[in-house]
Order: sequence, then C-alpha cells, then structure tokens
Amino acid sequence: MYEDPAFREEMKSRVLKDIASGEPERMHWESIPITRKGEKTRFISARDVRVPNKPVLISTVWDITEQITAEQERQKFFLLAESSSEFIGMCDLEMQPLYVNPAGVRMVGLPDMAAACRVGVRDYFFPEDQDFMVKEFFPRVLRDGHGDVEIRLRHFQTGEPLWLFYYLFSVRDASGKAVGWATVSRDITERKRADEELREANSRLAHALAQAENLAVRADAANAAKSEFLANMSHEIRTPMNGVIGMTGLLLGTDLTDEQRHYAETIRGSGETLLALVNQVLDSSKIDAGKLQLEEVEFDLGSLLADVTAPLAVRAQGKGLKFNCSMNPDVPDWLSGDSGRLRQILLNLADNALKFTQCGQVSMQVSVCAQTDSDVVLRFAVIDTGIGFSAELRTKLFDKFTQADASTTRRYGGTGLGLAICKQLAELMGGEIGVTSQLGLGSEFWFTVPFGKPAQPKSRSQGPAESEGSAIPHGNFFPAARRKGARILVAEDNVVNQEVALGILHKLGFRAEAVADGVEVVEVLRTLPYSLVLMDVQMPEMDGLEATRIIRDPKSRVLDHQIPIIAMTAHAMRGDREHCLQTGMNDYIAKPVSAQALIDALNRWLPEETGEKGEMQTSS
Repeated sequence: MYEDPAFREEMKSRVLKDIASGEPERMHWESIPITRKGEKTRFISARDVRVPNKPVLISTVWDITEQITAEQERQKFFLLAESSSEFIGMCDLEMQPLYVNPAGVRMVGLPDMAAACRVGVRDYFFPEDQDFMVKEFFPRVLRDGHGDVEIRLRHFQTGEPLWLFYYLFSVRDASGKAVGWATVSRDITERKRADEELREANSRLAHALAQAENLAVRADAANAAKSEFLANMSHEIRTPMNGVIGMTGLLLGTDLTDEQRHYAETIRGSGETLLALVNQVLDSSKIDAGKLQLEEVEFDLGSLLADVTAPLAVRAQGKGLKFNCSMNPDVPDWLSGDSGRLRQILLNLADNALKFTQCGQVSMQVSVCAQTDSDVVLRFAVIDTGIGFSAELRTKLFDKFTQADASTTRRYGGTGLGLAICKQLAELMGGEIGVTSQLGLGSEFWFTVPFGKPAQPKSRSQGPAESEGSAIPHGNFFPAARRKGARILVAEDNVVNQEVALGILHKLGFRAEAVADGVEVVEVLRTLPYSLVLMDVQMPEMDGLEATRIIRDPKSRVLDHQIPIIAMTAHAMRGDREHCLQTGMNDYIAKPVSAQALIDALNRWLPEETGEKGEMQTSS
C-alpha cells in the first residue's frame, strides 16, 4: 500500500519505537499526513496492537483525508465568517440557528452568538414577512439549492428594520441529504433608504410636474381665452372703426366748408389713432404669447424706404419740418428677411419723431454694421430735433405703457406701447435697439437687424425719398380700360360698412351691389356675372369661408368658380390671412379698409379688357 520509500522508513521507525518502548499494548496514531509520489497529501489514522510476549505489531490504518479536508474547510469558513462584515449564519432543518457570525450578531442587536442561536429563525423577520420566508422562500431554496431576496430583519433592541440582500443556500451532507441552510447576506439599509428618498423625491417631482402641467394647461387655456377675447375685441372694434374711418373718408371727398373739413379730418385722425392702438395691443399680445412669426421674403430696401417715407414727408410738410432719408452706398439693394416688421419699426420710430418735433427736421439713415457674401447687419437711425428727454428716463422708454411724463402724454398723446413693440420686434429679428438724447436738443433712436442676401443679385431700385416736406405721390389708381364694365359684389352684413365699401367703389367708377350674408352671395352668383367679390368673413346664416368653399366647388351652380374673392374682414389676428387663403380666397384686406389698400387689391385681381385674371398673390 505504501510504495513511497520515505513513508516506509517513517512507519518502520515508528513501529520499532513502539516495540522498544514497552508502552501499553494498544497505540493510536491520528492524522498522519502521507504523500505518494505525484499525488496530493492524504491523511491516515493508524492503530497498533502488540502481540504479548512476541516482537510482533499488528497495525490497522484508516484513510481520513475527507474528514481532515472537511475540518480544514470548516476552519477556513469560520475564519472568514468571523472577520466578515456581512451577515453569515447557519441553521438546521428545524430553522434553529447553529451559527451567527459576529457581524450578524451586531446587526440584529444581540449580545453574543449564544443569544443569537437561542432565537428561532422565524423571529428574525418582521411578522408581516414571516410566513413568506418560512413557508415559501426557505422551502424553495431547499428545492432549488439557492435563492435570494431583499428582506427586512428586525433589530432586537430598537425594533428598527435592517434591510438585507438575503442570499440563502441549502447545506447537504456527503450523501447529498439536506441538513440545513446557510446565508451570506449584505446590509443594504442605506441603499434602501436612498431608494426611498429617491422615490419620495420622484414623487414630489411628479407632483410638482403635475402641478406645473396643470398650471401650463390653465395658462394655455387662459392664453386661448385671451386670444379669443382679443380676436373678438379686434373684430368688434374694427367693424365700427371701418364705418367711422370709411365714412369720414367719403365725407372728405365731398364739398365741405373749411370748418366742416377740419372736423372731418379730426374725426379721421382720431379714428386712425384708435386703430393704431388696437394694432399695437394685438402685436404686443402676440409677441408676449410667442405667437408672432417672422417672414423670410426677398425685398427691395429702396422701394420699402420710399413707401415708408412718402406719408412721413407729407406729415412733415404739414408741420413745416424738413424730412430726409439717406442710405449709404454700401448698403445692399435687395435683402432677405421680414420686410413688414422692418417697416413697422421704422414707422413707429419716425411717427414718434414727428410727434415730438415742433421745428427743425427729422431724418432717417441706413448704414452697414458688418456684412459677408451672404449676410449683412444694417443699422437704422431716426434722428430728430425734438424735445428730447433726460438720462433718467432712458431705461424706461422701452417699457410698456411708459411715457416721459404725464404732461407729455396730455400734449402729444400715445400709450407707450410703440417703443416697447419696436424693442420686442428688433430683438425677435436678432438685433438690438437703443437711444441717445439730450433734453431739449433732440434724440436719435437706432436699431440693428441682420438680413440675408438673395442668391441672385438684382438691379438697384429707385432710392428712398429725400424731401423737405413735399408730398410724394403714393398708390396707383385704375386706368379707365380696367374699370370699364367691371362689376363688384360686396358681401357685408353691417349696413354702415356696406355704405362705406359701395361709396369707395362708386367713387372709383365701379358698378357695385351689396348682399348681407353668404347664402345671398351664392344665390346671386348663380344668376348674375360679377368680376370680383369683396367677402366679409363673419356673417349670419352662412359665413364668408363657407360661401367661398361652395363657390370653389365645381359641383356648385355658380357661374364662375374662379371668380376673384377678396376677404374684407375685421378678423386681423395671426393666422386669419392664412385661413382665408387656404379656404380659397385670393386676397385679404383687414378692416378698417383704406381706399389705397382696396385700390391695390383691385389692381391685382380685376380682369384686363381681355378677361384675364390677376395672378395668385396676397396683399402686403
């Protein structure tokens, strides 16, 4: 059995020593390590029996390697368990603890391992978890061999919960029979606490977001209500204003005494001031709501300045002021951007300059701040010799509803919205605005705006007006050939506005009739040929949009499905123009309708003598 020479010599030496010792007849050697060549060390237990009165020794040897190995592993386990910071424990099949390491004893608040082993495993858990652990989890681990769960153990002194990642495995003997369970569990109390705090924070955040969403919904509803209110108020104000301004314009076209003309011009001026205020309020509301959208169109800057300065020069002449507009040679002729908003800022600033200047001059200047092959930043300045203002008012001028002082408001009028809107528009277009002024010496209001340059260069237009107060002709009236035979249908439910529209048309030399709603429009167009329809949008029985849809429908019985239709409406909010055009209308005029706006629209859409229609476009 023992082929290793060194081991045979060792055994021989031990046996001879036992024989010579004269010790008791039975001797036992425990845990003798032996090593065969090329094999791992094994352990044996030997018992020697000496034959009495004879030099003979009988030895019985057992291989106890497995027992020794198991003991060594057990010692390693306990060494690790004793030094571990995790909960390590063992229990038998009756769920009575056999071992709990020091860390586990401390975790559950018991004095020592003996105390820990006197408590049944069931009592380590909170009552609401006991049935699950004892009746479900432990049996499942016994069946599967191992399992894990996040569970609470209770602290025996304070009753506080101790959260563990509880890893449990079954313990089996050499034959594979289950003899109990062992656990190696990690304390996750801090993580669970952090998770709970995170859940609470998420809950608070979700609640805050829900509140914010609710507020946003309420704000959207309020904005929608505000927009609807503004749209309704715009319509309700513009409708009578159309009558006031329109009738006054017709009145001024008749023979009046100087006193009567003065009164009529005062009425018209007051009406136009009120209309400007309505437009400012609507613009300010749209900007605040973030609903004002910029256009990106190519336009001729020289032509725009000429259009802007024409009426300003007339006003300057009326006040005995000089007015001029200059554009530096390096300023591009054609630009790409929102020409309408540029026009609005220039008119607002120039209107203020004329309002607050009693003598001297008002000038408009355009120069280049910076430019590349594709872009340019322009600086516009409006300079006057008016009343000026002090430095302390400089920071307030661009605030809403702010004027220099109460006496200025009474003397010159105004709401303080114009400059605020200029500032908002300039910033919305990507520029900035500012002012320099001295009290009694005049002011310079300036703003910068970036523009694109059109890809295809275009020829220079006629430059802006330079005038010392002379009136500049503006607008084109109809050649006689285009008025000949033209017949216009006016769809308008307001009697006063019917009179205004018919009065302007008759003065321009047209035949025109009026109807009160969309139903009458459709009926008339089924029997009579018309050259063009001026269509109100909001009418009883059938509105202008529905009437337009019927007219454009090839199945309807109207004589001309392609007859030009121009919306003439008090609806002037964002999107109203687009809605009208999408419905099938050709053009759009906002009330109050000016004679010039109506002339421009008719020029675009009335047929030539050959019967051709104007090209599809919208009014500016």
